[in-house]
This record gives sequence, structure tokens and C-alpha cells, in this order.
Amino acid sequence: MKISAIAFLTTAVGLATAQNGTEPFAADFSPIVEKGSYTSLLGAINETGSDAVISSNAPVTIFGPWDEAFDNITDVLETLTTEDIQGVLLNHVIVGVNLTTEMIAAEGCIEATTAGGLEISIFRDPFTGLIDVDGFHVVVDPDITGDYGVMHGIDRVILAEEHVFFPCPPPLDLSPIAQLGNYSTLLALLEQTNNDFAISIALSNSTIFGPSDTAFAAIQSTLDELNDDQLNEVLWGHLAYGEVFSNEVRAFGCVEVETFAGTSVAVRFNDTTGIASVNGIPISSTNFDIAGEGYVFHGIEGVLADSEYVPCDPLDLSLVELAGNYSTFLSLVAQTGLANELNDFIPVTIFGPSDAAFAAIQSTLDELNNDEIREVLLGHLAFGEIFYDEVRAFECAEAITFGGTFLAVRVNRTTGTASVNGIPISSTNFDIDGEGYVFHGIEGVLADSEYVSCSANPLDLSLVELAGNYSTFLSLVAQTGLVDELNNFTPVTIFGPSDAAFAAIQSTLDELNNDEIREVLLGHLAFGEIFYDEVRAFECAEAITFGGTFLAVRVNRTTGTASVNGIPISSTNFDIDGEGYVFHGIEGVLVDSEYVPCSADPLDFSSVELAGNYSTLLSLVAQTGLVDELNEVRPVTILAPTDAAFARYQSNLTGLSDEEIAEILRIHVIAFDTIDAQWILDSECMEFFTEGGSMVSFRYDNVTEQITVNGIPLVQADILGNFGVLHGIDGNFAFDGQYEPCFEDPYSVVGYLTSYYDQQVTEAAVAAFASSATFFGPTDEAFYSLDEYPFYSDDAAEREVELLLGHIVPGIHTAAQVKEAGCVILDTLAGTKVRVMWVEGDMGGRRLAGHEMTGMVMVNDAMVILADQLDEESDVMFHGIDKVILSGSFSECPSTMSPVTAPTDAPAPRGTPPTESSAAFFNHVSIIFASMFALLAL
Repeated sequence: MKISAIAFLTTAVGLATAQNGTEPFAADFSPIVEKGSYTSLLGAINETGSDAVISSNAPVTIFGPWDEAFDNITDVLETLTTEDIQGVLLNHVIVGVNLTTEMIAAEGCIEATTAGGLEISIFRDPFTGLIDVDGFHVVVDPDITGDYGVMHGIDRVILAEEHVFFPCPPPLDLSPIAQLGNYSTLLALLEQTNNDFAISIALSNSTIFGPSDTAFAAIQSTLDELNDDQLNEVLWGHLAYGEVFSNEVRAFGCVEVETFAGTSVAVRFNDTTGIASVNGIPISSTNFDIAGEGYVFHGIEGVLADSEYVPCDPLDLSLVELAGNYSTFLSLVAQTGLANELNDFIPVTIFGPSDAAFAAIQSTLDELNNDEIREVLLGHLAFGEIFYDEVRAFECAEAITFGGTFLAVRVNRTTGTASVNGIPISSTNFDIDGEGYVFHGIEGVLADSEYVSCSANPLDLSLVELAGNYSTFLSLVAQTGLVDELNNFTPVTIFGPSDAAFAAIQSTLDELNNDEIREVLLGHLAFGEIFYDEVRAFECAEAITFGGTFLAVRVNRTTGTASVNGIPISSTNFDIDGEGYVFHGIEGVLVDSEYVPCSADPLDFSSVELAGNYSTLLSLVAQTGLVDELNEVRPVTILAPTDAAFARYQSNLTGLSDEEIAEILRIHVIAFDTIDAQWILDSECMEFFTEGGSMVSFRYDNVTEQITVNGIPLVQADILGNFGVLHGIDGNFAFDGQYEPCFEDPYSVVGYLTSYYDQQVTEAAVAAFASSATFFGPTDEAFYSLDEYPFYSDDAAEREVELLLGHIVPGIHTAAQVKEAGCVILDTLAGTKVRVMWVEGDMGGRRLAGHEMTGMVMVNDAMVILADQLDEESDVMFHGIDKVILSGSFSECPSTMSPVTAPTDAPAPRGTPPTESSAAFFNHVSIIFASMFALLAL
């Protein structure tokens, strides 16, 4: 529905009426006043004379920003004149019409022109039921009615300079279905849904599974008893996110999709019979793959409301069956339908009662219905996979079941026996590791078991007691009740003052109450476990106590002595390693100790000097003043070129400024991390950003037993110091070596951004009514070559979202379409514009990847290096580009819209386009498509 612009009448109308002797109508705004949240709006209406304007044109519909909305644009309002403010207000008013929420809901979407001449759309979200203006201004206070008409309170001010008009989606054209015949009942029911279906399909390309007239006739008596909401729920269950075509189902055999009702359906194709079905209901052999605008239709021979969803890959419990003794459990799982649901719970830990365990409660089971038995079984399924060895390491592990109950799994280290909520776990049938689950047989049913939390086991401080000299500390821990609480703090480092240390402050202790003593003790308990050797490696380590104070633990490498905040740590009673804690005896109480941060210690490269072979590096670090910078970002991992490596490139270094040399050194430093050789060996391949903004990848070759960094051999590992760790390398990243990602995926950064900011992309896509999209995705190399990488800024999240949305445009745009048009200007989801232009010629011998066509597509100044990667399910077109699209890089199309000829001196190729045979690359692009489909489907 569209409300045409109505000629706006000014206050002159009211004045003219007054001059004719009739008292002008004055609107009563008291219903708005009573709300109490529109003081700024009412004040602005009065001060600008807009009250007379509204009165003379009643009835009107006002979208009135609440006070908080005006508060958010105070800086803008301060720059406006009274006339400007009236212009802002008039853009919130539609004259001559009284649009209630009921009217808006009935239409679904209404376009209108405001009194200020602004085009807007008023939209009801079919999923949330919320009403908004142009996707951004949400109605928070609907239907405030008065003699002026109606006002809807909104949460943002509509500003013309920021306004983006989103037209209502086109009417849903169901004529392709109507032409089939046999679906008249479905079409009649769809017309009763107040346009919700039309809008939903417009927001997300959808699949309609349409029951035939015969199918509906078979349940007519049931349909007659349903109210509108129940009927809608039935219909929503036949509308699925995304377009599912028969060729896709044939290719995979089975495809699962979610309906708008939140249910799941599995679409299958039987190769033997050639019959397709959805949740077991046959799909018409003639009326399938009927493509409409925004949807694909499949006729089906039944109604899905009572159909059975069987996942494409049901959980395979054959290993449990082979174990024997659990046939009752498996039978009940099948009987209650959980067999088909278990796949939704993976990864899962199954605690399966033995046949004997169920036999012991058979009389109780006989009295339960299916739903009640299902609840019992859900209490035996725990989130995640819990293995015996993991529990044994800590003696106890806790879990939550899908029935909402709690479990404590314990292993007795002495006997090796395991239990869950006190019920023994089978000593033979445990750790049965299936696809997506681990199974433990148990000798009882958990329904009436007793959960005793792991924290109920008090921390065992007997090792501290055996050490002697800490009886006062242990006594105070018991006296203050901390002995029962300590388990909640694990893992913990305990710095325990000796008896002599407490004796020295006995008079102070005598004046403290229990709570005050407890605060003192909390200042001796630090998060995590801190061991002597770990501190010695870096000379200093920092910790935060449970009392909120800071500690610096130091080890003098020369003498081997240790201290915490300057108080000596016992040379005999340190590293007492208990269950969940490590204890260090100290020779004083930390209350009045002085915390000196590790960064106050000058960087000590003596270990590097002793190692030899790095004098050039150390000299350049001192010469460039990089010491202070390293101190700010320590601990660091330094990938240090040897003296021989620097000597090879001496001619390249000669003549460089200190800052240029510092830049070279920065690409050899990884900040705030200590990457030791063992970590690299365990991982085989690891990637990190350097301080210079470049990337390095560590690789370990199992055959040669060689570690390389960007292809350069690591020749000396794990030189430790208070700076962190240093590894010697036989090369220099500035002059040799090449970064190769651990995974052959040239689009990993854009894939990461897409998944990390899925909610923001969703909101932008919905606001743009983007049922399909084209994604211009920069390569990783393009991101890494940015002068200022967005990850490193204070407002990183905001900038990354804006950057990502600036690469996505609504609609599908192929290379062929661009070639035909010559040049097009497209609006991005970020509200910016991009120029997409075809350039004739081979561009220096290069050809558009994926095409026989010679020529290139340019997006602003970026070149498309992989084109037309369409995912039909998500309706997203992906083009790989070799540069990041930055704001300010947009230019208008040339005056001629014909394709532009390539320059005679074509630019040199920038990297190699990915090949279509790269499995890892296409796997990642498919992930991008899948995430975009999920986003746009919402």
C-alpha cells in the first residue's frame, strides 16, 4: 500500500479560518503529555509553531521520537535554526490519515510521504511483530490516540541527511502455483495471513512445500477447529528458509532445512524409486521446482503438521548395541523418538543404564507415558563429551543434562572406579566413542540420584600441613571459613605466611575481626597456578589476588632466590603442588607489601648475549630505541636473524634511517605472547601478526624435523628472558622468506569477519530487504597490505563492521551483467556506493577467473580475480577482489556507459588468482555462503 503525497497546509489555513470569524481548531496533545516520555518532542512542536500546523491538518499520523532519541542528537540540534527543527518535525508527520498499528499490521508494509516531503516505509516485522520506519526507527509506544489523530513513539529521530528509503517489497505473485491447479485451498489460506507470508518471502528467498487440495481435504475437520493463529502456525511450518531445488537434493540424497515455524524438515530423494519426499511425505512428481519471485514451490501429498522429522544423519548407536546389556535403553530411545533427535544434541555424553538397572524399576516405568520416559532419558544426556581420563585428571567433573539436571562425575584415583551422581559407571563399557557422542554404561537410573557438586570436596591442604611452619595460616583459613570456599577458587596459587611472619604482626591480628582477617587472607590467594620454573624463565610474573590486589613474583636467576612483592619466598617450601592449588611459603604478610610491576624491570637480554650470534640484532634494538617499545608489549616472541643473516643483507641496511630499521625489526616481533618450540611442535602450523602488521606462519615438518618461519629455518629455539622468548632464524623477513597461510584459504579474513559480525550483517541485510546479495571479498593479502589494519584501532569493531558491509550489495550482479552495462553504481549495506565497471582487454595477460571472457571487472580501484561464485541455496554471489574497498575510493562512472578500454600499459599482475581446483578455498567460500544464507534468511 502507498499513501500518496497530500498537499501540506500551513498555519495560514488556521489563520484564515480565524479571520472568517471561526475559532481555529487546536489539537489537544494531553494523551502524549500523559506518557511522560515526549517532553522534548512537545517542546519542539510548541516552539516551532508546529502545533498549529498539525491542528490545521488533522487527522495526522505522528511518529514521535521519545526524549532519549532527542538526547542522542543534541549536537545536531544545536546547529539547527527554528525553521530547520520544524522541517525535522514535519518529516515525522503524515497528514490526512490515521494509521493505527492494526492498519499497518493488516497491510504489512505501507509507503508514505511525510509533510516534509520525505518518502518513508512503515513495516511490520512478521517474526517479531514490531513496527518500524525504514528499518531503523522502531515503534516503542504504539497508538497514542487523540483528536490530532494517532502518534506512535519511536526510538530514533528521522534526519533527512541520514535517511535511507527502503521501498515495500513487491506483492507476492503466486500465479505460478495457481496455474498448476490442485492447490486452491493453500492459496486461499495464504490470503488470510495479512501479507506476513509475502513479506517473509521478500526478506528471505524461501521454499514453499504446498499441500494439495486432497491433502487439506483429508484434515478438513481439524482445520475447521483452528483459529487464525493456529492456522498461521500450520502454514509457517510449510515455508522453509532458502530455496531448495531438486538437483541439490539428488546430489546429496538428503537436505535439512528449518521452517519459519522453527521446526525442521528433511528433504530426501530415493535413487531407486526416483521419489522425493519431505519428512516422509511424497513430493509431487510433476509439480516441483516451480520457481516464483523469491520462492521455489514443491507440491506435496500431505500436511507437514504431524509428519515425522528424521535427520539426514541420525546418530549411530550401533557401538552401544554391540556392547550388549543396554537393549532396554536403546528400545526406549527409539520408542520416545529420541533416536531422531539425538543428532541435534551432539556432541553429547550418554550415561546409559544397564538392562538390569531398568529391570529394577520396571514397575515405575510401566506407569510412565512416553513424554515422561523421554524426560527420564533426557536426564541421562549431558552437554559435551566427557571422557574418563579427563575426569581422572581432576577427580571430579560437572555437567548439565538436556533435562536441566546436574551431574557430578567422579573418579577415585586409588581404585580407578568411576561414578555419576554416586551411581557406578561400568568398568568395561565406558568411553565408547561414537560419531558425535561418548557412551558410559551405568548401573542405575539417574532419576532419583543425588547430585553432590565437585566443590563440595574441600581443598586438601594436608601437604601444607606436612611442610610444617604454617599452622597459624591453616588455623586462620579454617577460622574464617575459607577452607570451605577455597575449592571455588581453583586453580589457585597460595602464598602462605610462615608462623614467624604472623607472630610478627600478632598485635595487629588481635584487633581484626573474622571478616577483616578473611580480607587479609584473600590477598594471599592468586588466580591460576604459578610455579617457580615458569617465573624463572621470564624472571618476573604478575598475578591478581582474590582480594583485588596485584602481585609481582620475581626470581633472581643468579642467586635462584624468589620473592613476591619483595617478600622472600621460602627456599624449601615452594611449589607444593596440591590438588587444585600450588603453595609457596613466604616470610612475611603481604598486607603492607609494595607491588612493583614487571614492566619496571629493565629488559634483560643477557641470555641472548650468552647464546651468541645475535650481536647485530641487539645493537640495532639499542640503536633504534626499540627497547622501550618492547617493554610496553612484553612478553614478546622475537624471531631473531642471526649475525650471519644480517651480514648477508648489510648492503640493504646501509643508508636506512633508524625508523626504517625499526620497521624491519618490528616484523620480527610478536607482541604479548611467548611461543615456545613445544607449542609449535604440537600445532605443526601456527599463524600470528607481528608488531609490524605482517603475518608469520610457523611450520614443523615431521619428516625433516625442522621448524621454519615463513619458510626460513629456525636454527636456535627457546632463549628465554624477562622479555619473553627468542628464536634464532637464518634469514630476514624483509628480504627473504614468504608468508604462507596454514590453510590454503585466500579469503580467511573476510570469512572470519562475516561469521564474527553475523548479527550486524543480519540487521543490515534485513533493513535493506536484501533477499539476495553480491559479496566482493578481498583476499587475505589485500587485508594484510593495508597501511592501517582495522584490527589495531580502539574502535576496531565499529570499523570492521563498516568495512565488511561496504563490500556487500543487495541483489545478484554477474560479470556478464557488468560487461553488458559497462558501468554501474551500487549501494552497499554500509550506505556507501561502489562503482562496478567492465574493462576490456587482457590486463597484462590476465583473464577473469572462471570465464572465457577477456577483460576485467573493477570494483572502485579493486580488481575482481575470481568471479561469479554463486551459491544457489543462499542466493549469494561472491567475487574475489585483490584490494580492500575503502571509503573515499568511489568514483562516478565515465560519461559513456560503454565498456572501458584497458590502458596500453596494463598494470602488472598483483598476485596469482586462486584456481578453481583449490578445495580448501572453495570449502571456505561455501562457509561464507552458508553464513550469508543464515544471515539473510533471518
